[in-house]
Amino acid sequence: VDAHEGARSLHATLGSLGSLPGDVELWPGHVGGSLCGGGTLSQRTSSTLGYERRANPLLRGDEVAFAEQLVGGTPSRPPTVERVVARNRRAAPATGTSLDVLSGADLRSALRDGAVLVDARSPEAFDDAHALDSLNLPLPGRGVATRAAWLLDAEAPVVVAGAAHGDAAELAWRLRAVGFENLQGLLPGGPPALAAAGLELRGARSIPVEDLPAWLDEVVVVDVRDEPEWRLAHLAGSIHLPLARLRPEAGRLPARPLAVACATGRRAASAAAWLRRAGHHARRVTGGGIGDLEALGVVLVAAR
Repeated sequence: VDAHEGARSLHATLGSLGSLPGDVELWPGHVGGSLCGGGTLSQRTSSTLGYERRANPLLRGDEVAFAEQLVGGTPSRPPTVERVVARNRRAAPATGTSLDVLSGADLRSALRDGAVLVDARSPEAFDDAHALDSLNLPLPGRGVATRAAWLLDAEAPVVVAGAAHGDAAELAWRLRAVGFENLQGLLPGGPPALAAAGLELRGARSIPVEDLPAWLDEVVVVDVRDEPEWRLAHLAGSIHLPLARLRPEAGRLPARPLAVACATGRRAASAAAWLRRAGHHARRVTGGGIGDLEALGVVLVAAR
């Protein structure tokens, strides 16, 4: 539905709960920190009406103010949203919820046929050693599967790797939750398992945020934060290319070394891995992000 129409409908729904007592518990129909609520949505997975009435500023305004505040803070919709909506409207439950661990031969065959290997390990572990052309979608944290929705074609076959079976299975579950249905299998075990499967391993160099000022003459900074973050403060001369636009617009990046930055480094890890897969010389900025540059004496500017 139209965003404002949906927000007004949500406001009416909340109003209909007014007669219920404050100790009524609230349980979301989605994961904590869902994209649907925007960047300020709590990570808590339960609440009560009484707590929300006391603490939630969205419940204090009228319909117009509610709609404007909610719509203004909602990030861009990933291209897999329509697939999720269609699935949620089906009567039959999702099938194929468990995935097998792939043999080395099956993994190599899947990759030859176009499968993408996504790695759930931390950015630091990924940088130490990872399979050539794999993508980094580090657990834990919010927005992991949403990043995948921006960086991968929803129809693409995917193999999920991780340090342990539970990590790979968790990432696979999150991918399925945002519309990825062509999941080929799992590969737990980290670099030893990748090497045993016959895959070429690579490392990736990074740039600590405290060293970034010294690199500014040698690299182009690519800021992958969302539009509101960029408008509030960004590095003059950097290129703003949020994850939502990375795939269609990466061709406009210069043929120079890139330093990929965000707010904390997790989005930058995914974006840098995608850019290297696409043929760019990209390093991620570690230990912080754009906002930390001010403490290092770098002047940030706001968008007009």
